[in-house]
Amino acid sequence: MKDSRVMKESEMKELYDNKGKFKFLGLEISCHDNIMEISQRKLIDTVLSKFNMTDHKHSDIPMEPKLHIEPIFQYHILAKFQNCYDTIHFKYLKHALRYMYKTKDLCLIYGKSDGSVIDTFVDADFANDRHDRKSVTGFFIRVFGNNIIWGGKKTSMCTPF
Repeated sequence: MKDSRVMKESEMKELYDNKGKFKFLGLEISCHDNIMEISQRKLIDTVLSKFNMTDHKHSDIPMEPKLHIEPIFQYHILAKFQNCYDTIHFKYLKHALRYMYKTKDLCLIYGKSDGSVIDTFVDADFANDRHDRKSVTGFFIRVFGNNIIWGGKKTSMCTPF
C-alpha cells in the first residue's frame, strides 16, 4: 500500500505494523492465518489506571448476582445516571471496572467457518426493569459463524400489569 498513488498524493498513515497489528479507536486489531482478533486490553488498562484500580480486588461477575443482567445492559443502566449519580451508582461502576479487569484478556475472533451463511438470534424480557416497567429486546447476527452485529433496545411504552 505504501507505493500506491493515493499514498503519494495524500497524507496518509499506515496503520499496520510489520506483524499485522494495528490500533483503531482504542482497539487492538491483529490479522494472521486468516483470523482477525480484536482486543480492548490496553484500553481497559488505561481506564483502570485513570481510576487507580490496577491493584484493587477484581470480580468474576459483571454485577451483583441478584441483578442477573448482561454487562452491556449494566453499562447502559449506569450511563443513564452519569449526570446525576449517587454513591450506589459509583459502587456499581467500580464493580463493573473490576469485572472488566477479569475480561481484559478476552477478544473477538473472526475467521473462516463451515457453518451456515447467516444465523440470527433474538431474545426479549417482559417488563423486567422495575424502575420503568419497560421490556428489552436483544439480537445478534452471525455470518459464517462470526458475530457481525448485535444490539438491544428498550420499548418506548410501559407494560401494564
